[in-house]
Amino acid sequence: MAKSFDNRWPKHQIKSIDEGDWRDEFTRRFTIQKLQRTGYTQSTSVIAHREAVINTLAFFHNELKLDPNTLYLSVSILERFMAIKAEKDEQGVKPVSVLWVAANVQQGRDTSNGDLDVDEFSRIGSCTTQEILDQEKKIREDLEPNLSLTTSYQFLNLFTLVEASPMMRHAATYYLEMTLMEKDLLKYRASLVCASSVILAINNPDIYFHQNGECPPETLPGFPDVLLEYTSFCQDELMECMKIVAKVVRKPVIFVDNINEGATSLMRLCSTKGKYKKEEYLSVSTAIEPPSIRYCYVKEKKKQVEDDDTD
Repeated sequence: MAKSFDNRWPKHQIKSIDEGDWRDEFTRRFTIQKLQRTGYTQSTSVIAHREAVINTLAFFHNELKLDPNTLYLSVSILERFMAIKAEKDEQGVKPVSVLWVAANVQQGRDTSNGDLDVDEFSRIGSCTTQEILDQEKKIREDLEPNLSLTTSYQFLNLFTLVEASPMMRHAATYYLEMTLMEKDLLKYRASLVCASSVILAINNPDIYFHQNGECPPETLPGFPDVLLEYTSFCQDELMECMKIVAKVVRKPVIFVDNINEGATSLMRLCSTKGKYKKEEYLSVSTAIEPPSIRYCYVKEKKKQVEDDDTD
């Protein structure tokens, strides 16, 4: 029996789009500027290293069974910490240390992570507890008081206003988690990335087929009026972001049993794909076709975007 999706819904509520975006807008722009100055978003080797580190974060996060938002928060902390280290020409980031900091920050919001044991983090990260604590001190020195920022995951609760089945909701969460890998999405607001993932999920015709055993109607939900009205997003900015999200989810993946075996950029968050293969998530990473933007316009506009996400 699949677990209830609602039990996994974000516990730390964002009350409005503007509130959530405002809280991290300045820091996000500042971080992107740092990353661009240091070549973080252009260097092939740096990008591959970033992907490997984020994939490792996802693996450790799954193994430790931490609150979902902890993963998003850890990636946010990682981006900002690596930007500072790159600017100082420093090397060496321990993913498990970043996750330890994120888990403690999340613990300050609620108790969803339970009792945290640094020795458990040390075991799974194959390092000493002192190494974790030393890097935690450095991260806090560099990033406080902005350790806790709004993540795209925290906006999911806002989009319950869109009628969506459990499989659509699992798919939206899966698409959103896959976006953590993509550097080209760093420039978009967290709320926009989240909304893009939701719209792609509710317009996936294969989900409709799996749920109803028949082909979907010719016209899928498209861009729900209530979502556009509530968020003030326009279709063009959503489509721009959705194209990237769809391509990220469609990229190939290599499944491995051990994160240390063949950890390359080609893995594309294999830990996340493996996680969403499970029955409790309705196997949305393997049981249904990947999302496509061609289904998100109303019937008369579909021809205009038919090939946009298949390039």
